[in-house]
Amino acid sequence: MSKRALHDAARARTLLADYTCEVRGPKQAQEHRCTLSLLSKGGRPEHTATGEWCPRRAKAEESAAAACLLTLDSSSTGPTRPPKPSRTAAAAPYEEGRKPNPRRLLYLLNNADRDEVCRLHRQWRDRFSPTHLSCAWTVLGRSLASEPAAARTRWIEQRREALDALGAATLASFGASYGHRELANTLAGLAKVYGGGHGAPSHRQEARRLLSAAAPVAARLAGSMSPQEVASLVWAFSRLLFRAAAVFDAAAERSLELLAAGGKGGEGVRPFEPLEVSSLALSFAQQPHEKPALFDAIAGWALRADATPRLPLFDAQGVCNLLWSFAATDHAGGAPGGGEGG
Repeated sequence: MSKRALHDAARARTLLADYTCEVRGPKQAQEHRCTLSLLSKGGRPEHTATGEWCPRRAKAEESAAAACLLTLDSSSTGPTRPPKPSRTAAAAPYEEGRKPNPRRLLYLLNNADRDEVCRLHRQWRDRFSPTHLSCAWTVLGRSLASEPAAARTRWIEQRREALDALGAATLASFGASYGHRELANTLAGLAKVYGGGHGAPSHRQEARRLLSAAAPVAARLAGSMSPQEVASLVWAFSRLLFRAAAVFDAAAERSLELLAAGGKGGEGVRPFEPLEVSSLALSFAQQPHEKPALFDAIAGWALRADATPRLPLFDAQGVCNLLWSFAATDHAGGAPGGGEGG
């Protein structure tokens, strides 16, 4: 792969790779273009190249890496050192007894493909903290989300043993030091892997078992979650068709607080985004938990009368999700300012 070869060549020249990405087009047909800069230890760019527009960021990074590799091959300037092995081979020295430190392991997971995630957990499962488990599920979910249903199901079946081991480790960690961010990311990744009826019934049963164990923790942590985290949390439970009244009660209470504050949950917590609000409404609409106050707050947030309405900020899919949610719950949503709805 061009990206892996580029990173090996950059390391040989004591350079660091830094990607920046542009996005264009509507959400359903977005294109990505990445610019890759190779930086010296002092932060000065030595080589820069821009790739082609691609439908996925991973492909865009590969394109930028291929372009940068050409400029790198044509230049022999800068100090060099013996090239290091590829990312997969770079873990080989650890097999002789040297364990990766937590930061190194997190780096390996963030840059791994889904098969390598399974291998890393099989080799170093005793080193996995809630942060590493959360990262593993996030990478798996992101990787499988773009796969066709048949390919996704086939991969899940082929990696049954590895996924069961990862699930068991996750289950054992729920009562430990799981934070609200790690929990939300773990469950969102889990839902992307198993949601939509993918995998064997036994796998979906395993996913529901994990959600059952996570529900008390989620209900306790929901009150301190950010807008993105609370939206991801309820989306995961809804995606896997799991009814957890305590979780949705706590999530609704937290959402009301955030919506009433304009989405700001305190210092360092950013406001709600339209995508998160539409996801929140859709998740609650798919559950048998009537929350009229929450839907009133969502309507007020989107159609606020005292300022510019936020509804035009929603994309087409977000508007459809929002309208479907209100229709499915038979909730009219009071018009802002106490007027009658249209």
